Amino acid sequence: MRLPTTAKFLYPLFALPFLLVACSGKKTPDVVRSCPGLVGIDDAMEQTHFVGGGRDLTDVDFTARIEDVRYGCVYSSDGSVIETELLVQLVAAQGPANRNRQAQVAYFLAVGKQREQGPPDILVREAYQATAEFEGNRTSVMLNDELMMSIPIRRGERGDDYTIFVGLVLDEPEVEYNRRQTR
Repeated sequence: MRLPTTAKFLYPLFALPFLLVACSGKKTPDVVRSCPGLVGIDDAMEQTHFVGGGRDLTDVDFTARIEDVRYGCVYSSDGSVIETELLVQLVAAQGPANRNRQAQVAYFLAVGKQREQGPPDILVREAYQATAEFEGNRTSVMLNDELMMSIPIRRGERGDDYTIFVGLVLDEPEVEYNRRQTR
């Protein structure tokens, strides 16, 4: 799996907790608390799922893509856990070979810790699934999946020592199909 060099998504969503703390009158230390970075895996942002062995347009069961990821974080009172709220937006479209009028779209979130050299150490990887229902004459739908992720940290670490990776769960032929499409 190839990791991109820049983050595709950096959309803070939940700034309200920070504003409430600032306005609450409580004395807080002058510490800047950063959220983990967020990176979309280039080869896993889109999916074309085929039925059977063919790879023709008429063999497409569904297509899916990660449209957007919004997130924000809040540190626990003792600073040992980063509570991260995420909103993952997926778009799924029915293909000509789709007979059951739905698509099972699987995606993953992984948390990595930066190293001095080389790729990050992946600490945890979780897969999630969303079901797209193509009701009536609808051939595409947007799915919004809300998640909460707790990231334990050690004393002296910050949120930007970590990265959250996101992508669709693809099989090897789907990854190769994506790579051929970008050439």
